Amino acid sequence: MRKLLAFGFTCVFLVLGALFVYQWSRTTAVGVGTGRIAGENGDLPARTSNSDAEKASNLAKIVQNPAAYAGKTVALKGRVRGPLRLASNRTAYRLIDASGQHSLLVVDDRAAPKEYWSRSVSGQVKLLKAPIGNIQYPYIVSLQSGAKYDLTWKDAKIFFTDKFEDIERGAKEVAKNVAR
Repeated sequence: MRKLLAFGFTCVFLVLGALFVYQWSRTTAVGVGTGRIAGENGDLPARTSNSDAEKASNLAKIVQNPAAYAGKTVALKGRVRGPLRLASNRTAYRLIDASGQHSLLVVDDRAAPKEYWSRSVSGQVKLLKAPIGNIQYPYIVSLQSGAKYDLTWKDAKIFFTDKFEDIERGAKEVAKNVAR
């Protein structure tokens, strides 16, 4: 009787082990992608369609050539980073493409998105001029009922602090080179 019981426990243990290994192989590894949000590897093709890839590539195109898209209405999709509620009761956040290399500031009046969640946005591309230099940063405005909204540098400074610091460093280096 003991041998039969031991054999039964061994079989159950092996089946549970095989199920664990099967499930483990289907899930995203820790530290890869966006963690739990990425879901299971097996469903990635179902969640990524051609239209999603096109929308993600539109984000990169806008970042690389903002003047060509100024004033145009675009549809984009990406991951949310750094959502912030503005004093005007609007939400501002960065929308990051699938590669993680390109991001745009988005201002909308929809419910505040959650960090790292996927979001589709349709809105007008506007340009924000940096206070130093002749650089313009694109941002998307997606407001209901045709409301007009123009960001000031003070509103967007927290989103562009790293770029602003790069501009300041560059201006200081140019000033040093001119002084020599």
